[in-house]
Amino acid sequence: MRSPTAMVMAVATARKRGAPGMWNTIEQGGTSRRQGGAGGTWEIPRPGVSWVTMSWVHLSLRLAARAALRPALARALLVVAWRFRDRRWWRRAPFLPLPAREYVRWRMYTAYGDAEAIPPVDDVIRYARWAAAR
Repeated sequence: MRSPTAMVMAVATARKRGAPGMWNTIEQGGTSRRQGGAGGTWEIPRPGVSWVTMSWVHLSLRLAARAALRPALARALLVVAWRFRDRRWWRRAPFLPLPAREYVRWRMYTAYGDAEAIPPVDDVIRYARWAAAR
């Protein structure tokens, strides 16, 4: 588990660059930690809930549910997904416009200080709205 100081520094660095981060969680005294595993998990305390464990599939399903209720959010998420895609996605199976694994690991490392981190839903939504507005 990373120290609170390391988490604050990672978030502060991301915020200085203009990207939304986990600032609300850190300011409220929350803690974040990652557990190992093939897909990795990112745990964040929520009010009224002891711990919420999230995987990439769970994150995708929660984002899809929120996007179904808000068309503007759906557009923002699609814009970000298209920007993140591997530029040669049609050359490799599963022939879907998915981002390269190395790129996602680098993005998670620069945003959260851990290449195996899985971002909270609210962080992805804030980033999508910020990126789509540019």
